[in-house]
Amino acid sequence: MGACDFDMCVGGKSVADAFRNAVDDALYWHGHAGYSGTIAEKDGYKEFVIPAGMTSEEFLDLITRVESQTVHVVYGGDDDYARRAKAEAKEAWDKLVKLMGEYEAHQLENAYNDKWGPAVCWADPNAEGSYFFCGIASS
Repeated sequence: MGACDFDMCVGGKSVADAFRNAVDDALYWHGHAGYSGTIAEKDGYKEFVIPAGMTSEEFLDLITRVESQTVHVVYGGDDDYARRAKAEAKEAWDKLVKLMGEYEAHQLENAYNDKWGPAVCWADPNAEGSYFFCGIASS
């Protein structure tokens, strides 16, 4: 089976409440059969702290730019597009490490890429009571 990436901002009284809301919504819209590629496939979440001064959208963009490196390293390609994508992903990775530290950046990358593990989560700094969830889920 494959995997799909997902991201969403969900409100709740707590992060646990927001996670339940996100899963319930995904189950409603995508069914209960499994392998939906949504947060419904996740059994929990792993919280991270968004770097100071970043919006959730900027942080998500940085994470997805880092993850594009995985695609190009694993699946190869040596054309101009692949070389440029690898360079952009490396630049994003270096920025993520600078903002979070190497250990936390690796924890974030591993959690994001684990299609069977918990979703990546952080509190949205611009909307109290809102939480961002993202990652890769089985499809």
